[in-house]
Amino acid sequence: MIKVALLCANPSPALGPTMSAVVSMLKGQTVAPELTMDPGIYSDDMKFNALRGQYDQMQLESYSTSEPLNNEWILTHIDLVMSLASTRMI
Repeated sequence: MIKVALLCANPSPALGPTMSAVVSMLKGQTVAPELTMDPGIYSDDMKFNALRGQYDQMQLESYSTSEPLNNEWILTHIDLVMSLASTRMI
């Protein structure tokens, strides 16, 4: 049961099991797969989170400075990361 819970707690929902697979594992009809930690799997999520963190930091700094923030550049890169992440999750 612990393995199933860990599979369901995956930070990327697309990498977790389907609900029917979870039910099947809990009923004992199928065996829960071994957990593997592949850092490459999480790289898109980590890149997006890093980019989001930079954006948030720049937003905070923009309140304390008079320089304009280049929101267009940031939003373009966030859109790019999101599109890359969504194509890999399909």
